[in-house]
Amino acid sequence: MIKVLIAEDEPLSLQNLSGQMRDLLGADALIEGVANGREAVERARQIQPQLVLMDIEMPVMNGLDAAAIIHNAMPETHIVFLTAFDRFDYAVGAMRAGGTDYLVKPFDSAQITACLRRKAVRRYAGTSREIRSAPSFPCGWSIITCRMCRLIRRQRRWA
Repeated sequence: MIKVLIAEDEPLSLQNLSGQMRDLLGADALIEGVANGREAVERARQIQPQLVLMDIEMPVMNGLDAAAIIHNAMPETHIVFLTAFDRFDYAVGAMRAGGTDYLVKPFDSAQITACLRRKAVRRYAGTSREIRSAPSFPCGWSIITCRMCRLIRRQRRWA
Protein backbone atom coordinates (compact mmCIF):
# COMPACT_ATOMS: atom_id res chain seq x y z
CA MET A 1 0.00 0.00 0.00
CA ILE A 2 1.31 3.43 -0.90
CA LYS A 3 1.10 6.12 1.77
CA VAL A 4 0.65 9.73 0.64
CA LEU A 5 0.72 12.83 2.82
CA ILE A 6 -0.71 16.07 1.43
CA ALA A 7 0.20 19.34 3.18
CA GLU A 8 -2.02 22.13 1.86
CA ASP A 9 -3.47 25.04 3.82
CA GLU A 10 -6.35 25.75 1.38
CA PRO A 11 -9.18 23.34 2.34
CA LEU A 12 -10.69 23.17 -1.16
CA SER A 13 -7.30 22.48 -2.76
CA LEU A 14 -6.61 19.79 -0.16
CA GLN A 15 -9.97 18.15 -0.86
CA ASN A 16 -9.48 18.27 -4.65
CA LEU A 17 -5.94 16.93 -4.50
CA SER A 18 -6.97 14.13 -2.14
CA GLY A 19 -9.71 13.15 -4.59
CA GLN A 20 -7.30 13.17 -7.53
CA MET A 21 -4.86 10.98 -5.63
CA ARG A 22 -7.64 8.57 -4.64
CA ASP A 23 -8.75 8.32 -8.30
CA LEU A 24 -5.20 7.65 -9.48
CA LEU A 25 -4.04 5.28 -6.73
CA GLY A 26 -7.23 3.46 -5.81
CA ALA A 27 -8.98 2.65 -2.57
CA ASP A 28 -6.07 0.72 -1.03
CA ALA A 29 -3.84 3.85 -0.86
CA LEU A 30 -3.53 5.69 2.46
CA ILE A 31 -4.00 9.40 1.73
CA GLU A 32 -3.73 11.82 4.64
CA GLY A 33 -4.10 15.60 4.60
CA VAL A 34 -2.77 18.31 6.92
CA ALA A 35 -3.03 22.12 6.92
CA ASN A 36 0.48 23.31 7.83
CA GLY A 37 4.13 22.36 7.91
CA ARG A 38 4.29 21.43 11.58
CA GLU A 39 1.35 19.04 11.18
CA ALA A 40 3.08 17.59 8.09
CA VAL A 41 6.23 16.79 10.07
CA GLU A 42 4.25 15.21 12.91
CA ARG A 43 2.02 13.15 10.59
CA ALA A 44 4.96 12.06 8.42
CA ARG A 45 6.69 10.66 11.50
CA GLN A 46 3.55 8.68 12.30
CA ILE A 47 2.64 7.21 8.90
CA GLN A 48 6.07 7.12 7.17
CA PRO A 49 4.74 8.12 3.70
CA GLN A 50 6.43 7.20 0.43
CA LEU A 51 5.16 10.45 -1.13
CA VAL A 52 4.56 13.92 0.32
CA LEU A 53 2.78 16.62 -1.67
CA MET A 54 3.84 19.85 0.06
CA ASP A 55 2.59 23.39 -0.39
CA ILE A 56 5.38 25.93 0.15
CA GLU A 57 3.47 28.89 1.59
CA MET A 58 1.67 27.63 4.72
CA PRO A 59 1.05 28.97 8.22
CA VAL A 60 2.93 27.85 11.35
CA MET A 61 5.84 26.28 9.39
CA ASN A 62 6.44 26.71 5.66
CA GLY A 63 6.77 23.77 3.33
CA LEU A 64 10.50 24.21 2.70
CA ASP A 65 11.33 23.94 6.41
CA ALA A 66 8.93 21.02 6.91
CA ALA A 67 10.32 19.20 3.89
CA ALA A 68 13.90 19.57 5.12
CA ILE A 69 12.93 17.97 8.45
CA ILE A 70 11.02 15.15 6.74
CA HIS A 71 13.84 14.55 4.25
CA ASN A 72 16.46 14.36 7.03
CA ALA A 73 14.34 11.88 9.00
CA MET A 74 13.11 9.87 5.98
CA PRO A 75 15.45 10.40 3.00
CA GLU A 76 13.65 7.74 0.93
CA THR A 77 10.39 9.75 1.02
CA HIS A 78 9.66 11.60 -2.22
CA ILE A 79 8.61 15.21 -1.72
CA VAL A 80 6.72 17.05 -4.44
CA PHE A 81 6.33 20.77 -3.88
CA LEU A 82 3.13 22.61 -4.77
CA THR A 83 3.11 26.37 -5.13
CA ALA A 84 1.29 29.20 -6.85
CA PHE A 85 4.60 31.02 -7.26
CA ASP A 86 6.81 30.19 -10.24
CA ARG A 87 9.98 31.54 -8.62
CA PHE A 88 13.52 30.38 -9.20
CA ASP A 89 14.45 30.76 -5.52
CA TYR A 90 11.56 28.48 -4.55
CA ALA A 91 12.73 25.83 -7.03
CA VAL A 92 16.27 26.01 -5.65
CA GLY A 93 14.97 25.90 -2.06
CA ALA A 94 12.78 22.93 -2.95
CA MET A 95 15.74 20.93 -4.24
CA ARG A 96 17.89 21.85 -1.26
CA ALA A 97 15.10 20.76 1.10
CA GLY A 98 15.04 17.32 -0.52
CA GLY A 99 12.31 17.82 -3.08
CA THR A 100 12.08 15.51 -6.07
CA ASP A 101 9.48 17.47 -8.07
CA TYR A 102 7.88 20.90 -8.22
CA LEU A 103 4.35 21.73 -9.42
CA VAL A 104 3.10 25.24 -10.11
CA LYS A 105 -0.58 25.78 -9.34
CA PRO A 106 -2.93 25.39 -11.04
CA PHE A 107 -1.85 21.97 -12.27
CA ASP A 108 -3.83 19.21 -13.92
CA SER A 109 -4.15 15.49 -13.40
CA ALA A 110 -1.58 14.78 -16.14
CA GLN A 111 1.07 16.57 -14.08
CA ILE A 112 0.10 14.65 -10.95
CA THR A 113 0.24 11.44 -12.97
CA ALA A 114 3.74 12.37 -14.15
CA CYS A 115 4.79 12.72 -10.52
CA LEU A 116 3.38 9.31 -9.67
CA ARG A 117 5.22 7.74 -12.57
CA ARG A 118 8.55 8.68 -11.06
CA LYS A 119 10.58 5.49 -10.73
CA ALA A 120 10.59 5.24 -6.94
CA VAL A 121 6.84 5.78 -6.50
CA ARG A 122 5.87 3.53 -9.42
CA ARG A 123 7.15 0.44 -7.63
CA TYR A 124 4.51 0.93 -4.89
CA ALA A 125 1.59 2.01 -7.08
CA GLY A 126 2.22 -0.26 -10.06
CA THR A 127 1.20 -3.43 -8.27
CA SER A 128 -2.32 -2.27 -7.42
CA ARG A 129 -3.32 -0.09 -10.34
CA GLU A 130 -1.89 0.91 -13.70
CA ILE A 131 -1.17 4.63 -13.93
CA ARG A 132 -1.81 6.39 -17.24
CA SER A 133 1.10 7.19 -19.49
CA ALA A 134 2.63 10.61 -18.90
CA PRO A 135 5.91 12.41 -19.60
CA SER A 136 8.87 11.01 -17.70
CA PHE A 137 10.39 14.39 -16.81
CA PRO A 138 9.46 16.10 -13.52
CA CYS A 139 6.05 17.66 -13.19
CA GLY A 140 5.54 20.85 -15.15
CA TRP A 141 9.23 21.70 -15.42
CA SER A 142 11.03 22.90 -18.49
CA ILE A 143 14.10 21.03 -19.71
CA ILE A 144 16.28 23.93 -18.52
CA THR A 145 14.82 23.72 -14.99
CA CYS A 146 15.41 19.96 -14.96
CA ARG A 147 19.06 20.45 -15.88
CA MET A 148 19.45 23.14 -13.21
CA CYS A 149 17.98 20.83 -10.58
CA ARG A 150 20.31 17.98 -11.58
CA LEU A 151 23.26 20.33 -11.10
CA ILE A 152 21.99 21.37 -7.67
CA ARG A 153 21.56 17.71 -6.65
CA ARG A 154 25.10 16.88 -7.79
CA GLN A 155 26.53 19.81 -5.84
CA ARG A 156 24.52 18.79 -2.79
CA ARG A 157 26.11 15.32 -2.94
CA TRP A 158 29.60 16.78 -3.24
CA ALA A 159 29.19 19.21 -0.34
